Amino acid sequence: SGEQETLIGLSVGRKTANAVRRNRIKRRLREIIRTYPQALPRGYWLVIVAKRDCASGDIAKLKESLYQSIESVLRK
Repeated sequence: SGEQETLIGLSVGRKTANAVRRNRIKRRLREIIRTYPQALPRGYWLVIVAKRDCASGDIAKLKESLYQSIESVLRK
């Protein structure tokens, strides 16, 4: 108790893909975050901005990229 929760915002712009693909990207990101909450830092506010490459590729690649990006930001 006393630990702050991590808040996460997702942003997928219209230039990234059409509505169907944007929603798929958001669902994939939510699923990754939901299934691996222990990998996220506690007490941070994170805004995840999906780029065009997220529309193609598999979920394993997306998961790896997401956590590498979070680790990179936390090292700074």
